[in-house]
Amino acid sequence: MTKKKALIAGINGQDGYFLTNFLNKKNYEIYGFSRSCKKLKQSKLPNKNFDIKFYNCDITNEVELNKIIKEIKPHEIYNLASQSRPSSSWKDEQETFQVNIFGAVNIFRAVLNNNTNSKIFHASSSEMFGASQKSLISEKSSMEAVNPYGISKISAHNYCKIYRETYNLFISTGIMFNHESQLRPLDFLSQKITYGAACAKLNILNSKELNEIGLPIVRNGYLELGNLNVKKDWGFAGDYIKCMWLMLQKDIPDDYIIGTGKLHSIKDMCKTAYESVGLDWEKYVKSNSDLKRVRETNNFCADVKMTFKKLNWKADTSFQEMIKMMVLSNIDKLKNQEQK
Repeated sequence: MTKKKALIAGINGQDGYFLTNFLNKKNYEIYGFSRSCKKLKQSKLPNKNFDIKFYNCDITNEVELNKIIKEIKPHEIYNLASQSRPSSSWKDEQETFQVNIFGAVNIFRAVLNNNTNSKIFHASSSEMFGASQKSLISEKSSMEAVNPYGISKISAHNYCKIYRETYNLFISTGIMFNHESQLRPLDFLSQKITYGAACAKLNILNSKELNEIGLPIVRNGYLELGNLNVKKDWGFAGDYIKCMWLMLQKDIPDDYIIGTGKLHSIKDMCKTAYESVGLDWEKYVKSNSDLKRVRETNNFCADVKMTFKKLNWKADTSFQEMIKMMVLSNIDKLKNQEQK
C-alpha cells in the first residue's frame, strides 16, 4: 500500500511538532519546510528517529514553493506557517500580511498550477472575531478583527473560500482558538506564566529570560503581566492536531471551529500554575501597564458543536492538566540550565 505524503508548512513550530508525531504514527511520508536553515538545525523535532525531508523555503517565495509541491505531489498539505503573534503584528504589518495572506495564496496557486489534487488544511484564528460581542463563536459568526494579525487571518480565510468555490480546491480551515503546550516560546503568555511559576518554585528572583520590553520576565520575585482580567478559550495543542487531520479525511471541505468551549481568565491561569507547585499566585504576580496589548479581543469561547457532530472530535486535555504539564517542563528546563 502506497504511503500518503504530507507537506507541512511551518513544521518547526509547536503545531508542526505535534502534527509530525501524529502523522508518523499514521505511517505518512512527511515533508516540511521553514524559511531558514538555522531554524531547521534548531528544530525540536525528533528527526533522528523520523524520516522527514526538509526544504529551506520561505512561504512567500512562490517560485520555490511551486517547485516543492510539483516535486512532492503531496496528498495532504498543512499550512501552519504564520506570523502568529497579534502583538507583533502592530510592529511589522507588512511581514504579517505577506506571510499570513500571500503565503497561503502561494500554496493554493501551486496546487492549482500543478493539478496535484492535494487536500489542504489552513490554520485560521479566533482573532478574526476580536470585537465580537457574542459569548460563543461558531463557524458562521461575523468577523471583526482588532489587530493587524486578525485582519490578515480574515483575508487568508476569505481566500480559502474563494479558491474552494472558484477552482474546486479541497481547502478546509480550522478556526483555532488559543492552544498551548510546553513547546511554546517564552514570548507567549501561557509560557510566561508557567515559567514564572517554575521560577517561584525554584526561588529564582530575577530570570535570565527577558520580556517584550527588555526586562526580566521575573523581576525582584514578581512575574509582571498586562491585563489580568482578559479571558480566553485555552486548549492543549497536542489535542488539536487530530482535528486538523480528521478534516482532510472527509470527502467535502469545510470550515471548523477548534477549541474547548470553556473560558478561563489570565488570573485563572496564574492561579492554576502557581497552585501546581503549592504557591499562592497573588504573592508572585502583578500587573504592568506597559505590558498591556494595544487592544484586547473580547471575551468569547469556541462553539464546537458542529466540529463534534461532523468530526466526532473534542479536546481531551483539561486546562489544569495542560498548565501543570507546562510548569513541570519549565522546572526541568531551569534545573538543566543550572547544571550546565
